[in-house]
Amino acid sequence: MSETQSLDEFVKEQLQTGKYASYEDLVAAGIRLLRERENELDWIVDELSPAVKDYLNGDRGETLDIEAMKRQGRNRLADMKN
Repeated sequence: MSETQSLDEFVKEQLQTGKYASYEDLVAAGIRLLRERENELDWIVDELSPAVKDYLNGDRGETLDIEAMKRQGRNRLADMKN
């Protein structure tokens, strides 16, 4: 099955559920999601750019203690279960 056939079937299934009134509504929903995703990616790039520039200029920042991070994560999970 080709990618186009798979997408066509997905569109048909979505329209049959009644979740979308028309093909245009379904496409609009897809475009909204794509826009949100692109905005999120732009935000991530904007947030990481200064750190990347610092790294490329030789500033390696602080060293992370991976084992401590794992312990903190395990402790949080344990607290959530209690």
